[in-house]
Amino acid sequence: MTEPLFNASQFARELRLHMAGLAPLSQREAAAQAGVSAATFTRAMNVASDLSHENYLRLTAWMAAGQGGKVGRAA
Repeated sequence: MTEPLFNASQFARELRLHMAGLAPLSQREAAAQAGVSAATFTRAMNVASDLSHENYLRLTAWMAAGQGGKVGRAA
């Protein structure tokens, strides 16, 4: 059996570490910047293995944008 490509625990850990560096940014503010709902953001922080591809990509792009940068839409 092959190992899954997406590790929800590792992603949640990376998201929590990113958020720690952005204090005092709230989860709700971070979700708005990332372009996901507050509920989705919370689920991702709590090891949700059922994130949609779109939400995973939005959160990954938000983290890559640096210090809480708003993620833009592709043209």
